Amino acid sequence: MLVIVWIVVFMLIVVIALVAVGGVVSQLEGDVTPAVLELEDAVAWIGDHLPDEATARLSYGDVRQILFWHLDYFDEAGMASEYGQELGVYDEGEEPVVAGEDESVQYVVSKALAERPDVEALDVVLVLDLQMQYLRKIGAIGVEVAD
Repeated sequence: MLVIVWIVVFMLIVVIALVAVGGVVSQLEGDVTPAVLELEDAVAWIGDHLPDEATARLSYGDVRQILFWHLDYFDEAGMASEYGQELGVYDEGEEPVVAGEDESVQYVVSKALAERPDVEALDVVLVLDLQMQYLRKIGAIGVEVAD
């Protein structure tokens, strides 16, 4: 008889645990984990994916500088936030911020050529293309927004 009581108690505990875990999972199901750009991870990933010709001309420091210029563009366009701040939350009547990829490439290439004439424009474009791939990979960039 005692064995049956222990089995029923054990089964009751398992059911309560499953209900509790299921409730938490259903609550967290709709939450989106924010994408956080870790610069050093991005530099390493981009540096590892650059073609051999570009790696012969660019160091990790060069890649980091190009990414800093790109982040400066995002900041000037209003598309950057401090850690913990959420992007995409607008007050009523406020227009969403949109920045074109072409403008960002032009901004970074012009900065690079002005400050580092030894860096080739094609290398800058390769780094920026890989950065966009990296941002998509970590979930920082989603689908295109319709007009």
